[in-house]
Amino acid sequence: MKVKHLIENTQWLPGSLYGVDNPAVSVLLPTFRRAQSGLFKKAVESVLNQTLAALELIIIDDASTDGTAEQIAAFMARDGRVSCLRHPVNIGLPAVSEFEGYQKARAEYLAFQFDDDEFNLDALEKMRSAAISLRAKFVYGYVDLMATNMETGKAFTLHDFGRGTTPQTVLHTLNYISNNAVMLHRSVIETVGFYDPNIAITRLCDYDLWRRCAQHYTLHNSDFSVGTITGPATADSLGHTYSMERWLSYEWMGLARNEQLLPCNFAEVDVLHSPQELSLASLQALSEIQEQFKTRAWYPLAPRAIPVRNPVIPDGYILVIVASHDASVSLYFEGLRDGIQRRIRIANASLMAGQLHEEMIGASAIVFCRAVFDFIWWIEYARKLRIPHYYFIDDNLSELAKLPEYQLEYASYRTESLRNILESFQGVWCSTIKLAGYFETHKIHHQVRVLPPAKIPIELFDETAPNETVVGEVAILFFGGGHRGNAFLEFVLPAVIALSAKFPVRLITVGVRAEVCRQLVGLPSLRLLHLEKETSYLLVTGKLKQLKLDILVHPAHENPNNQFKTLNVLINASQFNAVPVLSNCEPFCHLVSGDIAHLVDANVAAWTERLIDIASEANERMALLSRLHAFVLRHYDGQLNAKLMVETLAAHAPAGPVLRQRRYDAVLQILKTQVAGLSGEAERLRQNAARSNGAVRPKAKVRFSVVGEFAKTTAHNFWSRMRTGLDKLQEISACDPQEYSRYTSHLQAVSTTAGECICKTPISQRTYREYRLPSEGTFNCVRIPLSFQPDKIGNLSVGVEIVAPDERIVLNATETFLVCAKNDVAYLNFKPISVVGTGWRIRLFVRGQAGVVYLYERRPKSFLERIRSKPMPFFEIFPGAYTRTEG
Repeated sequence: MKVKHLIENTQWLPGSLYGVDNPAVSVLLPTFRRAQSGLFKKAVESVLNQTLAALELIIIDDASTDGTAEQIAAFMARDGRVSCLRHPVNIGLPAVSEFEGYQKARAEYLAFQFDDDEFNLDALEKMRSAAISLRAKFVYGYVDLMATNMETGKAFTLHDFGRGTTPQTVLHTLNYISNNAVMLHRSVIETVGFYDPNIAITRLCDYDLWRRCAQHYTLHNSDFSVGTITGPATADSLGHTYSMERWLSYEWMGLARNEQLLPCNFAEVDVLHSPQELSLASLQALSEIQEQFKTRAWYPLAPRAIPVRNPVIPDGYILVIVASHDASVSLYFEGLRDGIQRRIRIANASLMAGQLHEEMIGASAIVFCRAVFDFIWWIEYARKLRIPHYYFIDDNLSELAKLPEYQLEYASYRTESLRNILESFQGVWCSTIKLAGYFETHKIHHQVRVLPPAKIPIELFDETAPNETVVGEVAILFFGGGHRGNAFLEFVLPAVIALSAKFPVRLITVGVRAEVCRQLVGLPSLRLLHLEKETSYLLVTGKLKQLKLDILVHPAHENPNNQFKTLNVLINASQFNAVPVLSNCEPFCHLVSGDIAHLVDANVAAWTERLIDIASEANERMALLSRLHAFVLRHYDGQLNAKLMVETLAAHAPAGPVLRQRRYDAVLQILKTQVAGLSGEAERLRQNAARSNGAVRPKAKVRFSVVGEFAKTTAHNFWSRMRTGLDKLQEISACDPQEYSRYTSHLQAVSTTAGECICKTPISQRTYREYRLPSEGTFNCVRIPLSFQPDKIGNLSVGVEIVAPDERIVLNATETFLVCAKNDVAYLNFKPISVVGTGWRIRLFVRGQAGVVYLYERRPKSFLERIRSKPMPFFEIFPGAYTRTEG
């Protein structure tokens, strides 16, 4: 059934101002039988009462029979900005309704509203202003999400859902963007297509669109509230009435559909199409979903046959579990060819702590990436559910653990510990031949394969990076951090400055430290463009591809891990069409300098000479780039990656209904055991101690001894890193000497309190950190000590909210300042707030680009007490406005 046949009898009722006014924003609102509940009326009024008056509201009524038509007629009579599309019969596909609304929409920007949601009255004005000021094609805010606890039936509200700077890669794991929190530029729809109307993705059609947008656009988070979402709390919402199968949804999102979902092709889309390339499990799930649509008047009377599959790819799915979705994931598990990509599900374990086992049930195999000791819990699940699991690694962490600067971080990755924990794994995938050889030589595992990086097709359509060019200018990119950043400062940056004396230079840096920015200020023939480091490899690479780059510098110090690393810098250079200039050390020293890259010794003179030579020879650059592109195409085309994934699926049976049920029953039993264990804390601690000593049945002895060893090591490492002393806190004093003496005495008094110690907790990666308000009185200033890692220049906004006992937010204040040191004190002045009684809370949050931001807290010294008690922050809230004095 094609879209054009579904909408051929839709009635168009334009408002009195349609074609007369010039709306800045078009709001699309599909609805079905929400008149009696009053939700529809609230949704419409929240649009019409917007502070942005230049809008149009297009309502798509899906054949409602509860008085919705009369309410729409009343709105149209009252406000000429309202128009309506009405279906003669119920279609039941919101994506189709949204498309009809889009066809009639006239504005440059599009916003979306469901009939059970409400906008804040300034939402559209704020989103449009943000889109214009940022030159953004996709902006979104955060919402208050109302939901119902499925176990207790009680309603609750998840405040500020979607708030904070969230990496776009999180969309691979879960959806954090609400439908009515988004504003799109029309050009986005004309590039990636619209909501997919197929019944397979009805429940997640908005999530699917955000994921497709994230492949080509920057999704700009705007730190303001957009409105309230009530759908998850209503029994007749889309999420509660339509069926969904997780792995079908993920596989469907992997299908290439942008072209067919473009507005010019949308009418020809078959909403019941069952693609032949889907796995057998997904086709079966799709057939079951079709059953709930067979009562629709538009559903074909003749039975639809499921197409005969041509199994080019074996059935099944691979679940890739990561701790961070960065280049170490993208270069190996994204952009794979031959259709294998849609069988791979990438999930961030830290974001799915409560439901990752649900993803595991349907997996044919699981791949744990890099931080294997961070996944102990999920490895135990894989073992108990008997799911084949593999380990992927792209660094030699065992060798790094021998270095003083990495010893603490990688203490658990000794060869013996790796050998023990990997005992149950079916295989190990290493990024290079040398790394695979290391695992074989040290007998860490008996099944080792090579999974090389691959060049990913990347195309970004944002206008995010300034691209002004100067005649004769040489554009140089440095893209790195850590030890590479130190090498850049030591012998590459002076060479770039020397080059700028002969040629105009534009230096583009990504994720550099503060020292770089300080050294480049005021140089007349050197222009600097600094981009913040992105977690998303696709996003940062897409931004850099928009620039006209000439040279990619990639320095490094000697390191025992270097010989095990890949040549993925050549992939980056090929993406950017830039000549790679590399340090003459492992793993690059085996290349022929001047063939596909230039190799340079680790000194300023050598780098200066080589950069000047490259800048002077434009023809040589073009010839080298031609050889580089051919090399990357030959060695990093992704065929080995796709082959290994296909072989993995062929080696393990897909999880059919019987196997899924068995795994489901096993998960229930595990959860039941865990819940029972929570009732006796002493018994649980006793069991953990026994496991740490290996005092369990013989078959589990090695496994649990490793877990216990890891738990002790991790706890010790974490506490050593986060626990600090007064001497560290006093480093802040240099930032504000005038007022700090009184604050230091306060810290001294607290730090000597019996049974307490000082520690740090990351706050920049959280929506907010909430504490009870410790005192009563009238206040209008708060003083907060912060720590920053790494040391990096950037603007930071520190915010505070005070929440009354009745859940009202009575204060929201922010202050922005420039971070230029490792520690600082934030001061926030606000209108006087009177606090009386108990139950008041304070929320602290930060937004900005200053790396990881830590908040100091008081915690008990006892490990058990730390678990039981709630931490208290180091801040002072007091009367009297404060004016910051720089030291």
